[in-house]
Amino acid sequence: MSRWQIKNLLFYSHDNQKVELPFDLSSVNIIVGESNSGKSALIDSLDYCMGARECHIPGIIAEKCSWVGVVWAKKKTEIVICRALPIPPHKSKEDTYYAIGTPVTIPASAADLHRVANTDGTLRRFEQLLQMAEVIGETFTEREGKRISFRNALPYILVSDDVIIDKISLLRGMNDEHRLSIIDSIPYFLGAVDENTAAAEIRLKKLRMQREREERRREAAKAEASQALARGAVLLQEAVSLGMINAPAGADAANKTLQALQLAAAWAPGLEVDAVGQNTLADLYAQERGLLNSISRARSQLAAARDMLESATGFTQTVQRQRRKLDVQSFFRSGNERETCPICDSSIADRTIPMTSILGALDRLDGDLNEVEQDRPQIDSYIARLEAEIEANTVALSVVREQISAIVKESEAYSQRLELDQRRMRVSGRISYFLESMVEAQEAVAAAPRTDIDAEIRELEGIVDPEAKAERLNALQLQVSGFATQVLKDLPFDENYRDLQIMFDARKVRIQFVRGSKVYDLRDIGGDESYLSGRISALFGLHRLFAEGNRPVPGVIIFDQISRPFYSPETNPGQVRLESSDRTDLKQYVDVLFQEVENQKTLQIILLEHAYFPDDERYTKAVKKQWGDEEKLIPFDWPTHHELAEASPPKAQLDPSPDSDGKPS
Repeated sequence: MSRWQIKNLLFYSHDNQKVELPFDLSSVNIIVGESNSGKSALIDSLDYCMGARECHIPGIIAEKCSWVGVVWAKKKTEIVICRALPIPPHKSKEDTYYAIGTPVTIPASAADLHRVANTDGTLRRFEQLLQMAEVIGETFTEREGKRISFRNALPYILVSDDVIIDKISLLRGMNDEHRLSIIDSIPYFLGAVDENTAAAEIRLKKLRMQREREERRREAAKAEASQALARGAVLLQEAVSLGMINAPAGADAANKTLQALQLAAAWAPGLEVDAVGQNTLADLYAQERGLLNSISRARSQLAAARDMLESATGFTQTVQRQRRKLDVQSFFRSGNERETCPICDSSIADRTIPMTSILGALDRLDGDLNEVEQDRPQIDSYIARLEAEIEANTVALSVVREQISAIVKESEAYSQRLELDQRRMRVSGRISYFLESMVEAQEAVAAAPRTDIDAEIRELEGIVDPEAKAERLNALQLQVSGFATQVLKDLPFDENYRDLQIMFDARKVRIQFVRGSKVYDLRDIGGDESYLSGRISALFGLHRLFAEGNRPVPGVIIFDQISRPFYSPETNPGQVRLESSDRTDLKQYVDVLFQEVENQKTLQIILLEHAYFPDDERYTKAVKKQWGDEEKLIPFDWPTHHELAEASPPKAQLDPSPDSDGKPS
């Protein structure tokens, strides 16, 4: 049986350089270095590469790197996962690259890296390789759990320097917002909730919801049926009051309610439509409209004729006045004929042109008067004819309106019957809907119980039985406690408490120490060595259980300076060289690391240290890198992004840096 372990850590510069840190599988790998040489950056780099929300890689390293990556290996299968680093002041970047192979091809430079997926997509791909199931965290409370991901497994892998000397919290992340997710996920990683029980819980939840819906429908149907009789009685009374049916009589009237309602629902209006009267009324309305139009037209024509007659009369009077003015010949006719002007006694033997014109005008006026006198009788006749037509149509209109009034009065009774039928039809429709609803309610009440669902629910409840789950979790806790107690025997510990037994509590993710009836918390023991020994014992106990249960937790632990309780980097910034002959407590820890890797066979340990044992051959062979003033994790000549941008054309300066959600800022 093998577990996923780290084969390489990768760092890519902005100018296509690369640092590759190789590690041996199922072995102890040691990187020795002074303070600020880059050791602690390895944990933060792996954390960021595997989906951390923010990048906490130390500043100078983050500024000089464009991508960080890791190569995971299990037997012949390898996967490389790389993630792009953000450009300050941004906190993260979503661009990730991954590839799988046997072996996988490691990108040679940043130019060969490109976005394949976001961090969530890449993590899910790795979770598939780990064979992690879709599982919701076990909260042990009413709080809703969240999906368990690979991020929940990292506290069992990464042991940073602040955790080494923590006297309260057992794992990384137990002091921040990750605490609840660690507690919720540990039953799954231990195996108290495996893939089969997780699938059973999801199925059980769906079946219970389905059964609850069916129960609610049945209860609603029962309530509907219990209220049906009262509603039916109201509808029946309304149908009787409208004369649709007769009221059921006799002692068994209640039993006949349904039959009576069925008769009322089948009611239909009779053939009582007065089609002839309705058609006659329509014809009379048409005649009325025609007569009104004729009268209106005749009145308009009569008004025009009268205007014409008035104009002719005025014209005649005007012509006559003009003729009297022009009739000067009367001075010169018989009896008055003179050769001299009656005014000046001058001779008028010669007729003048004006006199001739006057005589012509008189002739024309006489002609116009004759024409008007000839047209006058025709106009008078036309007016008389129009007046007669208006009078006849008025009489006919009066007759038609009398007929309409008579028919309308006769139709009032028909209208009342029509309104009553409409009310009856509405009641009939309501009764039909009521009967349909009652039938559905009766069918729902009479429906057979879902025995197949109940049987499956009982079977699934046996699989995910809370008591059985609690028993499994307790048994697994005891196994971890036993493993941790075995490891603790070989580690430095306060002699006053050497005979204590470790008790691991999965529900709170903590360890306690038991002596008889007394229980001590970690902080009650005292001493940095005791804190460290208890923590290492618990981690090794957990990994033994992970290996035996084939749980989806990689077989690797990265310790950042287990020498911290002995040689603080604040007071010992340089490399600390120790002789094995000193047999310090620190050497005991180192020996246990090698011993545990040898015992488990599937565990890889990466130790980041500034302590060095030059005369311990096993230790020196395990050292992969020694970093000091001349060599660090990141070469001195790697340019930062800003330095490269200043030396590059303006186009490089315009390239935006994505923000935390992967979009350009």
